[in-house]
Amino acid sequence: MAEQISILEIKNTEKLKAALQELLARADRNTPNILKQAGHVGVDFCQIECPVDLGHLRASIGNPRKEGIFDVTRNAVAFGTAVKYAFPVEFGTTSYWIRPKPPKGYLAWKGAPVAQKIKFKGGKVVRGAMQYRSKTGRLVTTKKLGEWIYTKKPVKHPAMKGKHFMLKGVQKAVPKMIEVLKGILRG
Repeated sequence: MAEQISILEIKNTEKLKAALQELLARADRNTPNILKQAGHVGVDFCQIECPVDLGHLRASIGNPRKEGIFDVTRNAVAFGTAVKYAFPVEFGTTSYWIRPKPPKGYLAWKGAPVAQKIKFKGGKVVRGAMQYRSKTGRLVTTKKLGEWIYTKKPVKHPAMKGKHFMLKGVQKAVPKMIEVLKGILRG
């Protein structure tokens, strides 16, 4: 078999080179802006996936004014949060003891809904109050639902599964970020 060799002749290569150089220079100048726009898309998706109690963790993602991180370099964008409880929410925890700290020397939480949420061993609602077994095995009945509960004794918090909100957010954001990048480079 004979190999066919085709030669493509390009006329005005200087114009092509100049156009390519101009395109690269324009892309190089706009790279931080392009990455910034793509990064904001990622932040939005991570905020959507973030679990909410009071909203501080969600508001902090990508917001440097609220302990968040948003940094654009020449060829990368980094976003996240520096809130101290973000890591356990993302990756989970093992069970651990919560101990009262000075100067007050006691723990406090609000009524049964929280106690049920963190599942005190043997905890149940009885006649509008919360009942659970203390560390010593003694049955403790709290005040009415929704009232504050105080104790000077340590409380064991159960293990918590990670929510992986940042991972899920970035996974969902990547296709949209690619669309944003393509759209900007086309225009």
